[in-house]
Amino acid sequence: MEQNERAPLGQWPEGVSSPETGIQLGRALAAERKRVVVATDMARSSRMMCEALIAGLLSQGADVIDGGIAPEPAAAYAARRGDCAVFVKEDGSQSRYVVFNKDGSPFTKEQIRHTETSLGGIVAPDYSGIGDRLEYGRAAEEYADHLELELGKTYKSPTAIDCRCGTAALVAPRAIGSKVISIDGHPDHGQRSAEGPLDEDGLSNLIDIVKAEDGYIGAGFDRSGSRAVIIDEEGKPISHFEAAAIVASYLRPKKVVASADTSSLVEESCADAEYLIASCDAGSVAKKMVEEGADIGICGDGLMYRDLPSPDPFRTAAILSEIAYSDSLSRMCLAMPVRYWREESLPIGEDLSAFTRGMNENVDEMQTVRVSAADGWRVDLEGGWFLIRKPADGHVRVLAESTDRAYLVGLMETASDLVRNSSHHQ
Repeated sequence: MEQNERAPLGQWPEGVSSPETGIQLGRALAAERKRVVVATDMARSSRMMCEALIAGLLSQGADVIDGGIAPEPAAAYAARRGDCAVFVKEDGSQSRYVVFNKDGSPFTKEQIRHTETSLGGIVAPDYSGIGDRLEYGRAAEEYADHLELELGKTYKSPTAIDCRCGTAALVAPRAIGSKVISIDGHPDHGQRSAEGPLDEDGLSNLIDIVKAEDGYIGAGFDRSGSRAVIIDEEGKPISHFEAAAIVASYLRPKKVVASADTSSLVEESCADAEYLIASCDAGSVAKKMVEEGADIGICGDGLMYRDLPSPDPFRTAAILSEIAYSDSLSRMCLAMPVRYWREESLPIGEDLSAFTRGMNENVDEMQTVRVSAADGWRVDLEGGWFLIRKPADGHVRVLAESTDRAYLVGLMETASDLVRNSSHHQ
């Protein structure tokens, strides 16, 4: 459940991507929006896919604001210049589209489905009202300006950053703004090779620098600037939920929205806050943040903040660098109770309606601390919690967390019994 192990949510399309999909997406978005911001990472395929998207938008009469090359949060921030924004990013051997609403929040699953459904119903353009293309090109710079203004002149820990020659290099040094050692900090506009994972092997050079420099922490970003992994003073990567817990404890938010699969570490770190649970995709967390006026949001893709309800690894890295100036990230992580996780996929019956009714009835009969219906059924008990995700392809995915290994086994058995009994519900 680490941040770097999860595929970005809200990407489009899910299958094989091609320039034709970009033209279709552009035409579908232009049917309901007249001004669209676009930006890309530095992968060669991304620019090609972006040009296809722009062609679809222009042909259907929408105006395009080309934000140029930028990290993903910069595209989300630039969405306020139009009716929405589309970021084109590298995903393995190809590039895909991530769509943001005007307020910077990622499209929800429902919005993605609506867009996909409308693809076949778009009337072919007659090219009599082609839209205008505006070359803006300052999305990254404008976003960096915004971060500098929001974060202010605070003391930060010396920080080593690894930008992998990607778009993070356009923002990270300014966002962190402390004594910085940068590796792979020169943007490469013709990236061809596949990107390695954000793990200890992929960040080995960064870890070596942190270990060699007294008092430094590290921040490793992916090429598209959509994710970051923080390295503590001892050269150990901090897990996504550990980072979220440290940030939440430091910011002391009044209201928090977290995805249903978020570790209880985070909730315990902000015990005085109103803690709300949303579905596991970034779009749903962002939507609930906006609706509830929450201060921060947490999901597998990263932390979100009130002024930009979209995962923002640069602000998170800057805040952790600020915290590390006066305290030890390593010490804080060691003080956290160990959490144990298990995950399984379980088969269910063919009647999904009967299974859902059975789950609702069986969960209602349990003695629980809290039950949340976001993205399935999350059941919190005294010693841990489990989440039974919504059915897909005849199976449900079950996640469980506890501070006790034996209790975790019992949690999984309880969840399995619930699934089994609900599968035979009449």
